[in-house]
Amino acid sequence: MEDFAQDYYLLIFIASLGVLQIVASYSGLRSILFFKRSSVARLGGMAAIIAAFVWFFASEPRNINDTRGGLDANNQALLFALASLTAVIATLIGSSLVNVRMRGNSTSPEDGLEALKETSFLQALSESLSRWWKKWQKQMQKYFSG
Repeated sequence: MEDFAQDYYLLIFIASLGVLQIVASYSGLRSILFFKRSSVARLGGMAAIIAAFVWFFASEPRNINDTRGGLDANNQALLFALASLTAVIATLIGSSLVNVRMRGNSTSPEDGLEALKETSFLQALSESLSRWWKKWQKQMQKYFSG
């Protein structure tokens, strides 16, 4: 069962990476893309999804009941959530490293995901944290002053 769970985790991780690339390319979030061109990111995303599913289902028989070594629903849901979260984190960190030279306008915390159209995730995060660090005493003062 461990091998089956690891294979399922890998399937969801790779497919989620592909989905994130496709969504980011259509949304115009250029700093999350691993490729500079949106069309290449879409093709790469589709290739990742198709390759993951073909590998998963063609490598071994996967239609296995949970009483015979398959995944029960609870484990499957947990693995899906963990693999998807890992794919989001890997996308944010990996794309920030790939797009390290992408320097957009200074972003504000109110920009949200729109900031990722011009700046990398790590750059936007560092700018938000530095703004928060400079203003945290003033923001907290109203809660702790008498």
